[in-house]
Amino acid sequence: MKAKLDENILITACSIDPVGFNVIESLRPYFKKLIGVDTNYKPIIKKFVDKFYLVPLAKDPSYISLILSIAKKNKIKAIFPLTIEECLILTKNIEILKRNGIALINENNLNTIKICNDKYKSITFLKKEGLELVPSAHTVKNTYDLKNAAKFLKYPLKPFIIKPRITHGSRGFKIIKKKYSRFENHLMKKPTDNIYLNINELISIFGEKKYLKFVAMEFLMGKDYSVYGYARNGEPLYIIPMQRLSLLPGMSLSGLLEKNIEIIEYVSKIIRKLKYNGIINVQLILTKKGPQFYEINPRIAATTIITKKAGVNLALLATLDALGYKTYADLLIKKSRITWETGLYRIHKEIMFKYEKG
Repeated sequence: MKAKLDENILITACSIDPVGFNVIESLRPYFKKLIGVDTNYKPIIKKFVDKFYLVPLAKDPSYISLILSIAKKNKIKAIFPLTIEECLILTKNIEILKRNGIALINENNLNTIKICNDKYKSITFLKKEGLELVPSAHTVKNTYDLKNAAKFLKYPLKPFIIKPRITHGSRGFKIIKKKYSRFENHLMKKPTDNIYLNINELISIFGEKKYLKFVAMEFLMGKDYSVYGYARNGEPLYIIPMQRLSLLPGMSLSGLLEKNIEIIEYVSKIIRKLKYNGIINVQLILTKKGPQFYEINPRIAATTIITKKAGVNLALLATLDALGYKTYADLLIKKSRITWETGLYRIHKEIMFKYEKG
């Protein structure tokens, strides 16, 4: 593709760093205009998109009508949602979008998104569908459930994980371990590394709530992977594993692409069982038994940009497919070659700009 296509694309949550900027970079050379919307205004974003609009949160009753108004004003042909909340509300209103001539990039069945988004549902669904390796998990609604879950997960002999069923960015993630250095955990570690609690501390915290929506899960031991997939209606076209080499909770700081056939086959099964369409991110641990997922993100992930550097522009493929340019997409797929052992290292870099009020 040498000439730009004559379509304007709307990108939601466009100023989320780094995924918003990475998606813009992936699409910029190929489309006429990129329009950005977000709930927060960061002046730097105007350096990257052709126009920017401030919008409310996806749960706001005025969200859809405002998105449609912006889309009509800018002759938008496709919307690329970058948050789960926006994926859900846009999917619920998919018929309204279609009536207005707007495609939804990464369009999936609403129930599929909900299954992926709920960490307990994804485990129970895929286990029921016959996936061989899934982690042991128990839903936690109160402290009674928590104590039972801890017993089933062999605490205190083994640590276990607790996290909200629906969350992102590792919010609420804790490792429950009987013995750890409270001094080091609370006073010597960075806030992002403060991830340990014992069961009594957790019960004390949970005691403040009458109804919880958490999942307790076995602590998986092994190498950590973030896997980038692309599928058409349940048929995987790309499965690209990246070993996560340096981590903060919810964030990969560095990684290395690895052609691991066992992981590729495992994630392919997940995609087929979900009948997934578009870009997906599966996070898993390669245990002694084999790969076991612990999170499924039905959206593009921040570090998916590594696949573009390695030869496959997943954001572009998803956009072409949504717009009906399957022939173009197939040509790119045919020509693409993945450069395995491509590495990623995340750094901070200053960008200077002239401040403009929103």
